[in-house]
This record gives sequence, C-alpha cells and structure tokens, in this order.
Amino acid sequence: FFERYDALIVDEAHSMQGKSISEIGKKCVNASYRYGFTGSLPDNEADLHTVLGYLGPIIHKIMSHELIEKGVISNIKIKNLILKYPEHMRHARSTYQKEVDDINSYENRTKALDYIISNTSPEENILILVTKIEHLKATREYIQKNFKQRKVYEIYGKTDADVRENVRKRIEHESGVILVATYGTFSTGSNVKKLHHVVLFSSYKSQIKILQSIGRGLRKHESKEYVIIWDACDDLRYTDGKKTYKNWTYMHWEQNRLKYYDEQQFDFENFYLNI
Repeated sequence: FFERYDALIVDEAHSMQGKSISEIGKKCVNASYRYGFTGSLPDNEADLHTVLGYLGPIIHKIMSHELIEKGVISNIKIKNLILKYPEHMRHARSTYQKEVDDINSYENRTKALDYIISNTSPEENILILVTKIEHLKATREYIQKNFKQRKVYEIYGKTDADVRENVRKRIEHESGVILVATYGTFSTGSNVKKLHHVVLFSSYKSQIKILQSIGRGLRKHESKEYVIIWDACDDLRYTDGKKTYKNWTYMHWEQNRLKYYDEQQFDFENFYLNI
C-alpha cells in the first residue's frame, strides 16, 4: 500500500519515533521526498537521530522570537512563580514520583492559584495545565469554591469530543473563563485562540509536552497583545549543612524550561512565593 507514494509529509514530526508512524515511514520505500514539521524536536540524542533517520537532516530552523517579530504568533511573557516550601517539606525523596505526590497533596500549594488568579484581569481567559486527573479535579473544585465569579471548565482524556468542542467554542466567545486541562489532552491539536494566560501548574518530565503546551497560548487574538505563561516551579532544595541539593522538579524547570526560555530570547522574570 505505502510503496505507491512519492512523498511523505509528517506534521508534529517529533512523534516520528512512535511505533505506528515509524512503521509507515519504513514502508514508504519509494518516497523520494520526506518533509517533517515540528515546533519541538526531541532533546534526547537517540530520539532526535530516530526522527532524522526517517526524515533526513534539518534544512531550516526558525526561532520563536523570529515568528513573534514577523507577527505570526503572539508576543509572550514568562512569569516563573517559584514556590518556596517550609523547612519540614525540604528533604530528599527516593523518587521523582514521590516528590510529585507530596507536592500535589500539599494543601498550601493552592496559594499559587490565589496569587495567579488575583493578579489577572477578571475579563481574561486562563488555561491551567496539570498532569494527573485527581490533581485536575482538586484544582477545579478549589477554583469553583474560592473564585465563584469565574466560569470553570475541565478537559481530560475521558472528556467526550462533543464536550471538548463545546468548551472550545465557549472560551472563544466568553470572558473570564478558567479551563483546567491535562497536558496530554491540551499539548497538541487544540486550537483555542482566546487564551491570555497559560499556567504550567504541574511539573512534567517531557520537555516536548511542555513546549507544545506553551504553544497553546501563542495563537493570535484581537483581545490580547501578548500571552503570559505562569510557570509554577516547586523549590524544595535542601541542605545537609555543607551542601545544597536540588530537588527533581526544580532541576526539570532549570534544565528544561528555563534553558528554553533563554534560548528563545523570551522575556521572563522570577517571582517568589512562600507557601
């Protein structure tokens, strides 16, 4: 079936390493033309070589700040909200997942939501991204209880396609909306232009998922001059009296997201919040 094709064109080309799409790539044996397009090539060398192996070398690269200058995407401001934890929370964890579980169950972390929502216009729309469904539900319930004037919606893996489309339309026509969604459902393929704020509320290991999520807010809309990315960084660094150790989620922020903001020449600033 695939031998008949002269060209292979792959959107979201970073997914070329996936089993199904790579099998198609293998079977397009007569495809003399191979093109891939992506906003986020894998940073892992093995994954990158897999993509290049199927599609060929990188022939053109354009930076986000160039697209902003050309007026293709919205201007962007990064607000790193560094959450400072009390002494009893700052200690070593055996695994990354244990740290994430402790963070998600820490009640005072909702102070970050208070800070963000209180520092945004009630007319602006906010997308809050989390990893786990339990965290999504708890976040939505907290906002509904404490910010009753805001309309709150949720989208995750089990949300029906019709409901997702209805929520998308509502956001495009309403103001003051807060949408809580998982990275998995909102990192790619979601076209919502009327987003003024994107909140990275959970740490996430995959740099690609994070970068794709940031892209959700970059679509232009007449109601915004720029999009603000609120990046919640959990600072659980600890010391043994001699040396300071960095926690898992702090390292992910520093090595992946902060490095990316710097590379893309984004305007970013750090804010500190004791929780």
